[in-house]
Amino acid sequence: MNDLSNITLLLIQDERRVLKKLKFPLIMDFIRTYKDEVNIYFLTEYINGMELFDVIREIGMVLFFLLLSKKDYSQNQKLNSILEA
Repeated sequence: MNDLSNITLLLIQDERRVLKKLKFPLIMDFIRTYKDEVNIYFLTEYINGMELFDVIREIGMVLFFLLLSKKDYSQNQKLNSILEA
C-alpha cells in the first residue's frame, strides 16, 4: 500500500469511528460498514426527503435573507435616529 492509500484508510477509519459515536435526532444513524476487494461501503439510515445539497442551499438562502433584513433594519434605525435628531 502506498502512503496515499494508508492516509485514505486512516481517514475512513476515523470517519467510521465518529459516525458510530454520533447519536442525535438530526443526524442520520450509522449502521455498519461493508468492504469488498475495491470499495468500502457505509450503511446509514435512509432519510426520505430532499437531497442534502438542496437543504443546504435552502438554509443558505434563508440565512442570506435574514442577514439582508437585519442590515435593512439596522440602516433604517440609523436613518430614523438621524432624522429625529
